[in-house]
Amino acid sequence: MWANEFLIEQGFTETFPLPSDIKPGLYIFRTELLSLHGNGVLDGPQFYTHCFNIEILGNGTIIPEGVTFPGGYKKDEAGVNMKLTAGQAAFNSYVSISKHIIQRSN
Repeated sequence: MWANEFLIEQGFTETFPLPSDIKPGLYIFRTELLSLHGNGVLDGPQFYTHCFNIEILGNGTIIPEGVTFPGGYKKDEAGVNMKLTAGQAAFNSYVSISKHIIQRSN
């Protein structure tokens, strides 16, 4: 099942745990849906992104590493350069670029 099918089946919602040891503060939380149908036809995948300003409360002490965009992914990463027309072997060896990323807001 593709991610968009999962989201539709779940009423366009997804829940997931955030690590409980994150230091309190303001963060930018980025979610995305990666569309691979343009690989091999267009100039690569399409990223459908959303960013949320969130406030973490609690008494954690860990500051997440974070990622800078653009530049969070490379075009040759296995999960980004996968071509849908490459056949069943490509599906069987697909490596997701799914990353739980929390970026510290300055």
